[in-house]
Amino acid sequence: MRTYAIVPLSLVTLGALAAPGAAQSLSARAIAQINASALVHVQLIDGERGTLITPQADSMTVRYGESRVLNRGGSVVQLAEPLPVANFIEIQRPIGTGAGKGAKIGAGIGATLAVLAVIAASGDEWTRPTAGQSIAAIGVWTLLGAGVGSLIGNGSKRWETVYRAP
Repeated sequence: MRTYAIVPLSLVTLGALAAPGAAQSLSARAIAQINASALVHVQLIDGERGTLITPQADSMTVRYGESRVLNRGGSVVQLAEPLPVANFIEIQRPIGTGAGKGAKIGAGIGATLAVLAVIAASGDEWTRPTAGQSIAAIGVWTLLGAGVGSLIGNGSKRWETVYRAP
């Protein structure tokens, strides 16, 4: 009876050991997304992080034109090419900028400052704005804030993970 219990346990263990090696390939979707990107962020199993420029992937490897990868100590690392997929913990591609989020934050700040200015000016007989002036001031400052926030947000990229090691 004990031999029957050992055989299934050894098969489960063998299957668990074989599964990570079998799963170390890129899906067709991940390959297409990586190949369509001008650059990708990567994290390697050795703890190194960086950027691969002009990446070209197949199911088992990733080639690149240039790399900017740093190790944990902050030193530049020269990578061998092609890199096997088994060396990656994560691969990310850029999917846009933070311009929309920056515009929302900037608009909120601009509108808040305009409301505070209108409230402060309303207390003085000489500077009290009319309703139309108040609305115009809030609108102008909201738009200015949105514009500045959009410009600031445009400088930061958003990233999407296309591969994560199992």
